[in-house]
Amino acid sequence: DLQAHLPPAVQWLMTMVTHIPVDASETVQELCGYAGQLLLPFLEEFLKVVSEVAPKAPSEVDAALHGALLGITRNLPADQAVMGFARVCEGSANSLKSGLDVSSEAGRQMLHRILCRILRCDSVMEQAGSSQQALGPTPEARLASQCIARFLLSCWTAL
Repeated sequence: DLQAHLPPAVQWLMTMVTHIPVDASETVQELCGYAGQLLLPFLEEFLKVVSEVAPKAPSEVDAALHGALLGITRNLPADQAVMGFARVCEGSANSLKSGLDVSSEAGRQMLHRILCRILRCDSVMEQAGSSQQALGPTPEARLASQCIARFLLSCWTAL
């Protein structure tokens, strides 16, 4: 049964981010996007790993790892998917709420990192199951907009 090997494989790939950052993080995101429902029981464990690894990685790797977590939650019922987005992006919201000094290089770099995360997460949510070519926004795009709106509202006063 391959399902039993999937969580350890994703965990191993997360540890490889320090050695092959872009390839490992993009592969983790692809795996989580395709097999998200099977990985749902491991979300909190993966979130801990991402919280440790991502801040030390380049911003595109950080964004891919956060996007991977959204690949796990994006096919949940809408209210749970929105909560999953909030949970995955909680560290970013807390960073914004604590205040960033964008007059400093470190503050601008952190803002760039947060924006990369949020944009990737929003993109991953929007792509969930969207194989249809419909006019107007897809249900996935509507859900992604709810997620980003809730995120922005949660830290609006800090912005």
